[in-house]
Amino acid sequence: MTTPIQASIPLGFANTTRTNVFHSRNKSFAS
Repeated sequence: MTTPIQASIPLGFANTTRTNVFHSRNKSFAS
């Protein structure tokens, strides 16, 4: 499933690894 949030994850990763970790953890929890 491709969602806008998934597309935002790479942006956060490029912006800040710390933010990516937070999003990744949130995504895992949501899944």
